[in-house]
Amino acid sequence: SETIIFAVIDQGLHRGPSFLGVLSTLQGIGAVAGGLTAARGLRVLGDVHVAGIGMAGFAVGEFSFVSTNLPLVAAGVIVAGFGVSWFIVGLMTALQVRTPLRLQGRVSSAADVFISTPQTISIAVGAALIAVVDYRALVVVESVAVSLCAAYLLTRRSIAPAELPQARSAELAGQPPP
Repeated sequence: SETIIFAVIDQGLHRGPSFLGVLSTLQGIGAVAGGLTAARGLRVLGDVHVAGIGMAGFAVGEFSFVSTNLPLVAAGVIVAGFGVSWFIVGLMTALQVRTPLRLQGRVSSAADVFISTPQTISIAVGAALIAVVDYRALVVVESVAVSLCAAYLLTRRSIAPAELPQARSAELAGQPPP
């Protein structure tokens, strides 16, 4: 999506590269709204489902990029921003509440590698693909892939963070979790 957006702006919306600033602002609005609501989502749904809903929102928002209709793309960017926030909050919460304290630094570093390396590679691959494949086809493939990942997460049993404090409290006291 980091390379596709330029094709969306240029070929789909027929705007200049500076229009990325407008879309980035809209994405930020969605992200702030997502951030403000994610804590409640965690309490009600649990980390796994918040991450899944975030991925689903991102996929729906990104799918709007196949359109050349500016209001639809703008709404999609807002939804995608919201989804990214929920996904990140769900993921980071899962890492923190499901990882023993003594391993959190290592797990966080490993997660960063497993996120940033494919992201960097996808930017390079996306830049190459966008030159030979219609960006709308790439949007569809991306949206389907993210939707499948979201569906997987949404079909998993989620443990709400409210169910985990006993294990965390025991660990802090140096006792094995119940």
